[in-house]
Amino acid sequence: MTELDVQEIELVDGAGKVKDVAVDAAAGALVGAAAGFLLGGPVGAVAGAISAGGHALVISAVANSD
Repeated sequence: MTELDVQEIELVDGAGKVKDVAVDAAAGALVGAAAGFLLGGPVGAVAGAISAGGHALVISAVANSD
């Protein structure tokens, strides 16, 4: 089996806490969905997107303005 690339992404929520997310190319979509769910409370909007090649996970976070 081919070894998969893993990327670590640091996320900072509205309270200033840093969350590390390990991303596996084969499970990028699932990780994106999980990250969005976990950060849905402290962060206003979270979106996970997989690159065309499936090798990267991009997470955009917008702090809640309320």
